[in-house]
Amino acid sequence: MTNQNFETPKKIFNFAQKYFNLKFDLDVCATKQNTLCKNYFTKKDNSLLKDWKIDHYYDSNKGKFEGIFLNPPYNQASKFIKKATEQNIKHDLNIVGLFNVITDTKVFHECFFYTNKDKKQIIKPNIEFYFIPKRITFNLNGIKSKYPNPKPSMLIFWKSTRIMTYNKKIHGILTEEIFLNLILAMNPQIIKLKQHIKNQ
Repeated sequence: MTNQNFETPKKIFNFAQKYFNLKFDLDVCATKQNTLCKNYFTKKDNSLLKDWKIDHYYDSNKGKFEGIFLNPPYNQASKFIKKATEQNIKHDLNIVGLFNVITDTKVFHECFFYTNKDKKQIIKPNIEFYFIPKRITFNLNGIKSKYPNPKPSMLIFWKSTRIMTYNKKIHGILTEEIFLNLILAMNPQIIKLKQHIKNQ
């Protein structure tokens, strides 16, 4: 599947919104013809160089959250994973990306896991994966492709602190200590900053 312009099937897009309880407001890898969001970035816009911002935020007290969607060219998957990780931290955004299941890259491990004090690899608390059971058949110019993707696919969800806080309130008590640990796990640079201040 060498073509990098395959489009997201609407069924997958709608499933992602429902599964993660989001309403996608921005597609950062789209064209005018194939976008599934009101707001979108095209190849010419170059979303790798832009800030990913949205029009508005939903009332999180009602458990409704806005989100950003991306189905990037898979030959640039690592670049978009790094960008989504950066934007999630910088703007506290909910981001969902559709990617091939490739877990042996340095970027995958750096962006989605951290090592705890017992030297065990732990998935970061702001990350959630959904592995799609069947091979996706993508669209091209609005027409369903003849063959399915030869590789398995997954949805990656970068959660905002707002959605994590809401989930904790619903499923259990969110203490200050737990919340701080969530933030530290999401943002390794905060740990470095604290260490730097302490050493001064």
